[in-house]
Amino acid sequence: MSFNAPGFSGRAFERLVTEARPHVFALQEVTVQATPPSGQVQGGGLVVVPALLGRGYGLSRLAGDAYAPVREPIFSLLEPAGPAQLVAGYPQEGLWRSGGITRSLYHWQGRVIAVYSVHMHSFSGERPWKRVGGERHVFSLSAWYRALRSYRADFRIRAEQAREFRRVLESEPHPFIVCGDLNSTPYHWAYAHLAAPLQDAFKGAGSGWGGTYHARLPLVRIDYVLASKEWEVRAARVDKNVASDHRPLVAELALRPQE
Repeated sequence: MSFNAPGFSGRAFERLVTEARPHVFALQEVTVQATPPSGQVQGGGLVVVPALLGRGYGLSRLAGDAYAPVREPIFSLLEPAGPAQLVAGYPQEGLWRSGGITRSLYHWQGRVIAVYSVHMHSFSGERPWKRVGGERHVFSLSAWYRALRSYRADFRIRAEQAREFRRVLESEPHPFIVCGDLNSTPYHWAYAHLAAPLQDAFKGAGSGWGGTYHARLPLVRIDYVLASKEWEVRAARVDKNVASDHRPLVAELALRPQE
């Protein structure tokens, strides 16, 4: 499951975990960390951590500094095959100052698999239709000009992130799954570049309407599960559980036999 859940509803999230119960729960924009000296996992508001840990999910700890915060955490019922890795994001700056990538390894059917949780750069800057200082600037040409310049910069950042992330995936030695909020629709270049060599779970085997944002009226598909060639995509659906401003994407994958 891939789920961007920064502003989740407690009861809805608990119901989602209980009903869906995926092997892997990849979250975006949810910060968790293990706190010293006990190593107890905290964060994610008042619900995420207890809801997952209380149902048997474990959090892969980062290599080296086990107490560093993780903003794109991966919880799983699978046995870890090593420490998690912060591929990009906090505390890094530059290209990934907005967004991040976490990688975790797990044992599955006698093999090692890699799971990535990614959140790509969000739209920033001025939005003329929203109130700023009590006023809207929807009829201001200068406000629209500033907004369009900001959006162009956002698209460029996501394009560079897609290039960098694809290079990371091209060197991945294990069968892998990418779960995340790309902030790009299937018609955007960043998605096309990143997903071109991969399988888009919903595109290949999705059922129902695939929109994941905004949760109340999900018109666009910006959350994905992408898989390497070693996987068979059997099913995918967008869960109707409104536990955030995004809707969660659930995919069923099967690891193909080794040749």
